Amino acid sequence: ASALGDDPILARTVATAFPARLVERYTDEVDEHRLHREIMCTQLANDIVNRMGLNFVQRQQKATGAPVDDVARAYIAALEIFSVPATWSGMEALDYAVDARIQLEMTVNIVRLVKRSARWLLRNRRHQLSPSGLIEEFQGGVGELATALPTLLRGPALALFQKQRDHYCEAGVNETLASTIAGGLQAFTGLAIQDAAAQTGSPLMEVAELYFDLGERLELDWFGSQILASSVDNEWQAMARETYLEDLQWQQCTLTMGVLRRKCDGLDVAGCLTRWEEEEVQLLSRWRDMLGELHSTTSPDFAMFAVANRELLDLAQSSRRT
Repeated sequence: ASALGDDPILARTVATAFPARLVERYTDEVDEHRLHREIMCTQLANDIVNRMGLNFVQRQQKATGAPVDDVARAYIAALEIFSVPATWSGMEALDYAVDARIQLEMTVNIVRLVKRSARWLLRNRRHQLSPSGLIEEFQGGVGELATALPTLLRGPALALFQKQRDHYCEAGVNETLASTIAGGLQAFTGLAIQDAAAQTGSPLMEVAELYFDLGERLELDWFGSQILASSVDNEWQAMARETYLEDLQWQQCTLTMGVLRRKCDGLDVAGCLTRWEEEEVQLLSRWRDMLGELHSTTSPDFAMFAVANRELLDLAQSSRRT
């Protein structure tokens, strides 16, 4: 009963219900099929359940309050922005060529990328959820960032990327596909980085370099890995873990934009960082004390993550206001 068919990206899913030869010869007839809406919704629902699992829509709804049709729009937009269908095809072509466990690992990484990207779109483009518009807005920049990702990552994030890429290559996956899968953990940040570049009017790569630089300086990558590695016993804890990761990304972007605001004084990025560190010395000291406590704990729990996120929020808000 929704207006999904108003977007051409969604409407073209109808073609997947017919043989390619038929679609090629009778394009108009397929487009004008009297069950066009029903076929489209059936194909889309099947794809979501087959690729993302039975609870994807419910989880996205519970996390964001979005209606079902908006979840579908965000899903399709995420697929196209990150060229996921081509990645899935590449993974499926490895049937019987690599260990099935490797394929499963790769699938989980891509599913996680789609889940996080869809949720970001639902939260940050709540009233602009046109797949065609979102693809136009983000696809080019995301592709540019994905290509440059190995040169942008630093410290533990770079080490993890290289470890995963080498792991897949050793298992028989070609290097291009292995790099795409290994970069999935960081790739979804491309949406937020692009959004920050638009808000600050700064070049995309400049924003990306600063974003990852701050991630290393403040050990945000390490902090994020601790949150991600935490075990969950129920759905509420799973939702809390995702929320902490979303908050961490928001704060990292806010910090990046806060530093870049110092450019109005004629400073370059290095100068902006120096000025920012001088102005925020007290809150930076508090954050590093918090990191010290987290490092000294063998199994940090959700309460510690909540308090640490609060400290980081203070720093992000102060950076934005100064």
